[in-house]
Amino acid sequence: MTALAGVLCLGTPAVAQGDGSDTRPGVPGRTDGSAWTVSRGGPAAAVRLDPADGSVTLAVRDGSRTLVEPSPVGIVTEGADLTRGLRLVDREDRRIAERYTTVVGKERRRTVDMAESRFTLRGEGGARVDLVVRAADDGVAYRYVLPGGGGDGGGDDGDGGGSGAVLREASGFVLPGDAPARLSDYSVNYEQPYDGTTAAGAESGQYAYPALFQVGDEHVLLSEADVDGRYPASRVVHTAGSGRYDVALADPSVPAPSDGPLATPWRTVIAGDLATVTESTLVDDLAPPSRVADTSWIRPGTVAWSWLAGFGAAQRSLETQQRFVDYAAAHGWEYSLVDDG
Repeated sequence: MTALAGVLCLGTPAVAQGDGSDTRPGVPGRTDGSAWTVSRGGPAAAVRLDPADGSVTLAVRDGSRTLVEPSPVGIVTEGADLTRGLRLVDREDRRIAERYTTVVGKERRRTVDMAESRFTLRGEGGARVDLVVRAADDGVAYRYVLPGGGGDGGGDDGDGGGSGAVLREASGFVLPGDAPARLSDYSVNYEQPYDGTTAAGAESGQYAYPALFQVGDEHVLLSEADVDGRYPASRVVHTAGSGRYDVALADPSVPAPSDGPLATPWRTVIAGDLATVTESTLVDDLAPPSRVADTSWIRPGTVAWSWLAGFGAAQRSLETQQRFVDYAAAHGWEYSLVDDG
């Protein structure tokens, strides 16, 4: 729960590089004509548009080390396949600087400093998708923005299409196959244990966020941010023997709004040493400001939890709940929790 203290968006393109102005090997942000780097001094996003088939990939690098290998990017709607046949028509760079406070959490006062690049891409028939990439000192993230309904006035070579239901994302993350991993089988309650394996050695199946990998002496945590109910949450799907983890939506058919753009949640890669990954607030930093104006009622405290005293039946028992309230009061605890059921 956050309260935004201030936002500053600077339109100067001082943070994303790769516009063809410098192709010397070894120069940060160098480009091959269809490759760009988005960085804010930490892990960098390397975006590449394949001139052969018009597909887009995104890698995450930290210096000379590749943490996430070139991974597929794209989205498919009822109106368009925006995974290939794409061409870049515009790129806008800006800096995102924010300060906000939280009622609870790892840090109460947060400072955000990110580089953002928005890549406007057109597919067959003029269908448009914007790939928005952000980079911070503790990771990178990207999302898709689709224009709404009858177009957005962004060009005269199509109506900005791509509207209709979102069928799937082509988003994925490719890790080195031998990277140690801590993964939890996906379940709707996110209560499965985390098991040790490797990126390629994990069994075929669906895995929940967050998913943790170790690449060399650095760690990579996969997650998502800004899931607000207008677009389904996701998980990652894996096939044994591969280091690739594909994003799968909870609902395969999502109606895109007709009166405005649709922005998907952020696909998020937190990267660095274990302390950086543990202390990161990147998922919060990518979220919009809290809509809770009055936070005075939010007071953390110790809670008595009755779930293991009878599971669902205990939650429906007034006598059990009264007993736990009395127990909490006797120990000076602030709360008693009534769980699911």
